[in-house]
Amino acid sequence: MRNPSDLPRSPRNPRSGGGGGFRLSSFKRGRAIWSAILAIFVVGGISVRGLADFYVDVLWHNVVGRSDVFWGVLTTKVILGAIFVVVFTSATLINLWLADRLAPSNVPVSLEPSTCWLSPTSGEPSVVGSSRDLVCAGSVGRPAGGVAMARLAVV
Repeated sequence: MRNPSDLPRSPRNPRSGGGGGFRLSSFKRGRAIWSAILAIFVVGGISVRGLADFYVDVLWHNVVGRSDVFWGVLTTKVILGAIFVVVFTSATLINLWLADRLAPSNVPVSLEPSTCWLSPTSGEPSVVGSSRDLVCAGSVGRPAGGVAMARLAVV
């Protein structure tokens, strides 16, 4: 049996935070604060370095007397970026619009109504329907797989 003095002290009132013991909430709060401070330093360091590089490039081009080249290259990069943003945003919006227009209005809740395992001519179970169910189950996942396997057991 352990000596009671070896056990950690438990707080008298866990809600008040008084007494001894380990408090998980203070640990999480401290970790969050240190993570935020670290993130601020990392983002700040990257930003300061980028601004310093930009400023050095501006100063160098001014000293050489070719600031028009620097601003021309920068303007070209910004314009090309804007063009690609507009083109790909337009393509995405057109695809979403087309998908919305071409989507069926009545979608079944499950694959059950959309797949028929009976032969359309005789009403008998068909191997083609069961194979189609297995392929569909392989692409959809386990719930449809169980249905397809149960249907094969019937055939």
